[in-house]
Amino acid sequence: MAVSERLCLPADGVYVGTYIGGNGIGENAVEQPAALSLGRRPTFYAESGMLLLEAHLLDFEGDLYGQDARVRFLHRLRGQERFASADALVDQMNRDVETTRDWFRA
Repeated sequence: MAVSERLCLPADGVYVGTYIGGNGIGENAVEQPAALSLGRRPTFYAESGMLLLEAHLLDFEGDLYGQDARVRFLHRLRGQERFASADALVDQMNRDVETTRDWFRA
């Protein structure tokens, strides 16, 4: 999702966090473990791209597009990096997801 520049956010990077959504934001909300990426996708954009927040929900399948949601940043894994290829980025993303799983197991 696109992120407003007016929000107070942590530094660009990859985080362990949670995605809060589901049946609403109130008392019916569901909180899911997630790997979060906040940044400008430097592997794909040489100049600063749009600030984006991406949440990879662990062990979730479904469509959340168009639903209200919040995220909670719990632990910073690393800063944003520019990778030599999309394949190298995907490899690192897979490692980030596994590190996120390990963090929740601890």
